Amino acid sequence: MRLVVAVGGNALLERGDVPTASAQEQHVEAAVASLLPLARSHDLVITHGNGPQVGLLANESALDPVLPAPYPFDVLGSQTQGMIGYLFLQAFENALPGRKVVSLVCQTEVDGDDPAFSAPTKFVGPVYARDEAERLAAERGWQIRVDGDAWRRVVPSPEPVAMLELATIVTLLAEGAIVICAGGGGVPVVRAANGAVHGVEAVIDKDLSAALLARSIGADSLLILTDVANVIAGYGTASATPIGHTTPTELRALEFPAGSMGPKIEAACRFVEATGKPAMIGRLDDAAGLLAGSSGTIVEPAREPPSCRETGGSLEATSLLSDPIEAIDEIAGGWSERHHDEADRNARAAVEREQFLQDFESTGDSVIPPAMQAAADRLKRDGGGGAVEVHLGVGPHGPRIILWMALDGPVSEKPREDRNPYLRIEADVPHRKVAIWEGDMWDNKGGSGPSTRLDLAEISAAGITKRVLEIFRRAASHNLMLTSLE
Repeated sequence: MRLVVAVGGNALLERGDVPTASAQEQHVEAAVASLLPLARSHDLVITHGNGPQVGLLANESALDPVLPAPYPFDVLGSQTQGMIGYLFLQAFENALPGRKVVSLVCQTEVDGDDPAFSAPTKFVGPVYARDEAERLAAERGWQIRVDGDAWRRVVPSPEPVAMLELATIVTLLAEGAIVICAGGGGVPVVRAANGAVHGVEAVIDKDLSAALLARSIGADSLLILTDVANVIAGYGTASATPIGHTTPTELRALEFPAGSMGPKIEAACRFVEATGKPAMIGRLDDAAGLLAGSSGTIVEPAREPPSCRETGGSLEATSLLSDPIEAIDEIAGGWSERHHDEADRNARAAVEREQFLQDFESTGDSVIPPAMQAAADRLKRDGGGGAVEVHLGVGPHGPRIILWMALDGPVSEKPREDRNPYLRIEADVPHRKVAIWEGDMWDNKGGSGPSTRLDLAEISAAGITKRVLEIFRRAASHNLMLTSLE
């Protein structure tokens, strides 16, 4: 099977530990010992948290008298990827001589307008007593929040949109390598209008990035490993109860802290809902038990009850696997072979999607017809009283870009030519391997549909290309970009 394993930063540096290099090295060696049964039998991708480590580096940078300003969080995040990745790399190579192991510094694209930038939730650095935390917050301009029975610094944690090194990760997996990547959720970057990326001050949640990575490479399971044995319903109350086997629907009906267990729950639910495959949350030292389903919190799709048929006025249960030969084949390995093929196809599809996105980013403005620019110029010339939306549709040979321009007011669902005349201009993006689900499929995927609003100042071939690329990436992140491998 192909597994993505997310190891928590607190599992690598426990609360109260003096954050020495030797202490972290020992924790990583213990982590690798727990992961060896998985590495010997499965394709393994490991991502890790970096909250304690990036907080430590941030403190050191802020207190360095030589520096005119502290190092930004994107640079600090890349440093932790190198440090923790090195420790994992060495421990795996020592434990599995001859096995290919690669540690990769990765960038994760985020939306520069993500509301998380104005509402920090991600814990970084050590824990403090309340008085000390408030003093440091006042001195250094931090924002702080309670974390269990202590206080910690919090920083923005925007949603991961795309993994920029995805194709490299898939290539390394195909070579049989253990891949350590996207530590700390990946270095957070945003994309400028000219296509260039640059870092931003944030720390991406590593569990949400792990879920995106697992979906993108066609993983069979997502393991979220931390320092607690189970997800706890009613944590901190007299009715606190460990959760064993559960479903996304059941978990979403409960409340969990936004900065700690909440993202783990959200990551597990997203993966299960998008793939129909299981996610596990539990202790790092029980990774094998989690994969076997014998410990921890196991999140799976809701199971359909056996189908029934009416016979002689009563209901008789009908097995979902009524053919015993078929059942034996499932148990004997047919399931494993088919799912391995599916994972391979999903990984190849992910590479195809990423290649399409890169190609469109480079050459997309060449498919934007001059009529779109001419119509925009008319709006500007007439005083800019209208509005513009870009939609994606389905063309005969690939995605279709549809530009709606309301000449005298806002875009509405039912245009009235007498009140608000429209222009509708279309452009096809020829691509035989990629298509987009139409709008009704977006309702249950957390998106508002394959469309976006534009300011008149953005209406140019490059501006439209940028906005369409945002929709494409949103479609890919929600599994709404279809890919043919024929």
